[in-house]
Amino acid sequence: MPEYFKAMLTKYRRPITFAIVGVINTAVDFCIFSIICLFATVPVSQAAGYITGLTCSFFLNKYITFKNNTKNFKQIFLFLLVNGITLITSVAAIYLFHNIIGIQEHIAKLFFVTPITMVLNYLGYKYIVFR
Repeated sequence: MPEYFKAMLTKYRRPITFAIVGVINTAVDFCIFSIICLFATVPVSQAAGYITGLTCSFFLNKYITFKNNTKNFKQIFLFLLVNGITLITSVAAIYLFHNIIGIQEHIAKLFFVTPITMVLNYLGYKYIVFR
């Protein structure tokens, strides 16, 4: 492996790992969202998928992305606070893109809501939760 490539991987290990963990969390979220959409409203489905992905996210980001072994309730509280803010943002965004603008719910979620929540969560985790 070229030295430049190794250096880039080392330098950007955390964002790369966060992105990989994010793909896993997004897959969990999207699957739950899709299943719940079969019998519930889009905003309820968004919340259910998000909460399921949230649980997955906490453990994978805590132990893999940020290599944080701290065991305290403050960290859990901050994680929930950051994600609560992101959840409200994501439900508002899915409502805006789907109900107001008229974009199909899966397209709205995948291409608009998910990128917004990924950026908000990364910044919140890095600077508030797992610092």
